[in-house]
Amino acid sequence: MSPEFMISDEGKQMRCGICASALAEGMRSHDTDACGLHVHVSREFFGKNQTSQELTEFKLIETVDRLFEPIVIFSRRKRHNIDRWAPKCKGMTQDGDNVIT
Repeated sequence: MSPEFMISDEGKQMRCGICASALAEGMRSHDTDACGLHVHVSREFFGKNQTSQELTEFKLIETVDRLFEPIVIFSRRKRHNIDRWAPKCKGMTQDGDNVIT
């Protein structure tokens, strides 16, 4: 769904319905280690051409790198789980057209 739909009244109603159904089935999002939040976006979300897409990808990576510790806190994950499934990049250097991690 688009960001516009997500913030619309229809989108909010849909999300509330999904959450109510999940709760009715005994699903939970807190106090469990089997739940996480992730977002899927299309390439077009990052820009119309390859250059703008790559620049936006870099900005996203840089933002996550700079805000890694607050993101870890927000995620409410234990450090050993973060280090296993989503570790912080060790550092990045530019080599021609390739980014090396």
